[in-house]
Amino acid sequence: MELKREIYNRLLSWKISGKNKAFLLKGARQTGKTYIIRKFGKENYGSFIEINFFDNPDAISVFDGNLDSRTILANLSALYPGTRIIPGKTLIFLDEIQECPRAISALKPLAADPIIDVAASGSLLGLNHNSFPSYPTGYTKEEVMYPLSFHEFAEAFGLSEAVFSHIRECFMERKPINTAIHKSLSSLWMTYIIIGGMPDAVSAFIDTRNFDEALEIQRTLYNQYAIDISKYAAKEDKAKIHDIYSRVPAVLSSGSRRFMLSEISRSARFERYESGFRWLYDSGTVLPCFNVKEPMMPLEINAERNLQKLFMSDTGMLSGLTIRGSRLGFLKGEMNANLGYIFENAIAQELKAAGHDLFYFDRKSIGEVDFLIQEGLSIVPVEVKSGRNWRCHRALDKLIAIDNYRIRKAFVLSESNIEEDGKVLNMPWYMTMFMKAAGDEDTELPELSELERLL
Repeated sequence: MELKREIYNRLLSWKISGKNKAFLLKGARQTGKTYIIRKFGKENYGSFIEINFFDNPDAISVFDGNLDSRTILANLSALYPGTRIIPGKTLIFLDEIQECPRAISALKPLAADPIIDVAASGSLLGLNHNSFPSYPTGYTKEEVMYPLSFHEFAEAFGLSEAVFSHIRECFMERKPINTAIHKSLSSLWMTYIIIGGMPDAVSAFIDTRNFDEALEIQRTLYNQYAIDISKYAAKEDKAKIHDIYSRVPAVLSSGSRRFMLSEISRSARFERYESGFRWLYDSGTVLPCFNVKEPMMPLEINAERNLQKLFMSDTGMLSGLTIRGSRLGFLKGEMNANLGYIFENAIAQELKAAGHDLFYFDRKSIGEVDFLIQEGLSIVPVEVKSGRNWRCHRALDKLIAIDNYRIRKAFVLSESNIEEDGKVLNMPWYMTMFMKAAGDEDTELPELSELERLL
């Protein structure tokens, strides 16, 4: 199953930009980094040379000696006889680059060589926690790859660009979505929060329509992430990281989203576990969401790091670990359990993919508002509703009513079609895809005159 990824357009933009920079794609394991660069290289270059340092440790020798472009290309030709360097039409792909620190240093001279382009991919785990002789600051275009967003997921299921154009127009103009389209997308969203965005799980489900196939992959990935802790974390942090990581699904599904250290031990203190939390943030294993003292700009400065929610990096892994019973029953709304935490995790995943850092607001006199995002010079509260009472949001109403915060609008995400209610815009969960962070590159959609088809 071939999956379209939005990062492909960023690779194309990098290729034609003419800047002497290497493309460095980082991300958690199994998010599709190797697949997308390989696809890009084969489709856009006359010669594509791939070096995987994990599968072929001997390739590390290519970067022995001087780290100038001519020496590296000569060593490459010696190790791989028959290698073709076509001036201006060659892409060298350094995969699992964290396994070869000298290759990271070599990105600078390789990027400056006009006869080749160079792209690299690596695990956030290795890239954030290995020591490098010389990091090529200013000579790389760095991007982070996440699991499939809902937009990418919907494309994989055959949703046409015309449909995206329609819902984008509805979002911009604040007008209701075509009822049939809304129903189809809402159904697909429910599937998304069960399957998630990990490419292997998505492909398996599309090919078989079997939830159990995806479930097996989700649980395997969760266990592989746990193994990575043992592989990459410092010895003194391993136990602490495992303690945190293993409790994230249970905390989320308990109804109280905030991660309390008392879940680990009554005597646990944030200072002692801070390095473990940081490791999980940096690795992309979890998505941290920090409480803010005041819903005012900049949110980062107002964040309280010891008051946090921890979301799973992929909603599919979370659902695979916490939903008991029939997935089909969940999709039909037949399960009585409160599964709002899965919706909240999915929105956190969407906001992160859209370029937002994650924050929430919780104060005893007001209550809790699920997310706060920055839009231009304004703070926009975001509330997530999984049930039919989406018009009830007391904490949000109290927050909006405080004049000092100058909140001009808020989003409530639910099963609702688009509906304005004063400062509150009620809209479907799936429209989170349009809540891009300032400066985040958007995917240009072709303008089509009519809706081609639904699902």
